[in-house]
Amino acid sequence: MINLAALILGYLIGSFPTAYLLAKAQGKNVFDLGSGSMGAMNTARNLNPQTGIAVLLIDLGKGLLAVGLSKWLTQASLLPMLAATLGVIAGHAWSVYVGFRGGKALATTLGAALIVFPYVGISALACLIAIMIALRKRPSFAAIIAVACFPIITALVLSLRGESGSSFIYKVATVVLFSLLIIYKHLPDLIRELTPPSD
Repeated sequence: MINLAALILGYLIGSFPTAYLLAKAQGKNVFDLGSGSMGAMNTARNLNPQTGIAVLLIDLGKGLLAVGLSKWLTQASLLPMLAATLGVIAGHAWSVYVGFRGGKALATTLGAALIVFPYVGISALACLIAIMIALRKRPSFAAIIAVACFPIITALVLSLRGESGSSFIYKVATVVLFSLLIIYKHLPDLIRELTPPSD
């Protein structure tokens, strides 16, 4: 029951439609802009950079809040924290408040990761930034490559820190799950990036 409650709490927090509300305040519908994603990158590109930064910070905060609350309420019990992680990411990707639409969940994922396994979160963020700089003309391609590296980074960092057993397995499995979710959310944009423009 505790794990289910953490999952639901995370989902409801993750579902907070940051980009939708900030765009609506400016008379726009974020789902009609660019890729239609409720994320920071789409908002910055098609609304303005200031709003994109606000979306980025708030969405990052959703991950921090959901997992931080779970950590505090359960005295840092691992499984509820992992359940909250999956919940907040799924909530951002498929928000119940806006017809189960959402964003690609990168910022929310990093916020959650910084609570559950901060060393992994920092390493993954550095990897993401490096790859996106190298492939700045294809951000979705860069994001997918970086996210595909997350489980490997997780396993390496946890191993170096001497973690093993069920905790190691649960953490790596959670990262694999949310990595697959984020890759799935990026696939439509990747197809657009790799499809040559028609004459």
